[in-house]
Amino acid sequence: MGGGSTEFVLGQDDFIGYQKSFPLGSVRLFESVRPGDNPGGEGLQRCRTVLRNFLDCEVAPTLRPALQQWPPQQVIGVGGTTAILALIRHQRADFDRDIIESTVLDAAQLDEMVGQLWKLPIAERRKIPGLPPERADVILTGAAIYMAIVDVFGFADLRISTRGLRHAALLA
Repeated sequence: MGGGSTEFVLGQDDFIGYQKSFPLGSVRLFESVRPGDNPGGEGLQRCRTVLRNFLDCEVAPTLRPALQQWPPQQVIGVGGTTAILALIRHQRADFDRDIIESTVLDAAQLDEMVGQLWKLPIAERRKIPGLPPERADVILTGAAIYMAIVDVFGFADLRISTRGLRHAALLA
């Protein structure tokens, strides 16, 4: 997931069974729902409704059949948002790839993190260890996207990687 889109890829080793990009990113969603400086539970509920509708109408029609054909052994989130969530989870201000990549957030932990982030005003979010102050706004929607994906598609947990498409392209 990035600022403007989210990509879903199902595969193993060199095989890719499903690959599709959707116009759902942390910045795009943030600009759409405009949570404000102190969004609270009402803002989160509005964001969850938007996400649920998008995932049900736009993503699920193609992803659900692919998940049945190629059930994932693990669900991995890549990008800045997941790395930040791992650093927040471990209360680490410094980037540590080993800590980030050993992090697994189960659905309950992810839901709790999302709820806590949405309760805090932006000034308080800027003080959270691991959360760069300049990302204290869009972390709300980025975290909510991952939570919605885990929830809607029934994944038990989310593994985190600092590597992404550019690393796979180098291996090809």
